[in-house]
Amino acid sequence: MIYSMITVQKQKYFIFMDESGNNTQDRFFVLGILIVRADEVAKLFNFLENISSKIKNCSRDKMTERIDAEYKAGNVSKIIETAKSTRSFEMKFKVINKENDDLYIHILHKYFTLPNVQMCVLVFDKQDKLVKFSPDGMSHWERYLNNAAMLIANNVEKLPNAEFVILADQITQPDGADDYENTLINKIKSRLEKKNYNLECIWGALRIESHSSTFLQLVDIFVGAIRYDFTGIDKNRKMKFMKVFREKLGVSGKIQSNFNKIAPNYFSVWKYRSR
Repeated sequence: MIYSMITVQKQKYFIFMDESGNNTQDRFFVLGILIVRADEVAKLFNFLENISSKIKNCSRDKMTERIDAEYKAGNVSKIIETAKSTRSFEMKFKVINKENDDLYIHILHKYFTLPNVQMCVLVFDKQDKLVKFSPDGMSHWERYLNNAAMLIANNVEKLPNAEFVILADQITQPDGADDYENTLINKIKSRLEKKNYNLECIWGALRIESHSSTFLQLVDIFVGAIRYDFTGIDKNRKMKFMKVFREKLGVSGKIQSNFNKIAPNYFSVWKYRSR
């Protein structure tokens, strides 16, 4: 008797994760993951690198104008301060303004034509008594890992026969804490185990600096925009971008509550409530 064995090829995905609203005074903490099929990473990477270069050139031109103006005004100290800056360039929601918003809007037009990317966002209102954002005095480190595990586990289970590697924005590990990567994977597997899901679907996790990854910067743009709308404070320099963003999501008015957008790609916002 001849037996045939059929091997199901597992689809491979990258998960890019970033957050917004870490400061104590921030009311909303927003955590987001971008899920991209491995065989489509190159296409999105090339686009993001190209648009990032254009935004960087725009930023450099404005900086040159400011330096020239400071020089003419005799403000040498401000020029020296600029020269000493060690900040690396990044695409970020907070730097969107009237000089570069067309380029950031171009990112929206491109992203929302891609059928096989998924963006999943988790929102915490720290002032909501039903949220319990800091249960039992839990540290920011523990809370962040628990929330990240919850967000990732709830979304990878929607993609059966898949494998994932997580690339997360760098977060400083406290002295004495267990390794971030292993702790996050174990917390995800603990959640998946309760649902009888494949525990081996997560095969790696790694923290990287956001300035080195345009994918993490894309997540920053989205989570920053979501937090902006939940905060409810309008700024003229963001209005054009936010108008297009809401149109792409099919949202009327500000983003203030849960929604799931299925086509042309998946985009979800979930405002957390404790059970």
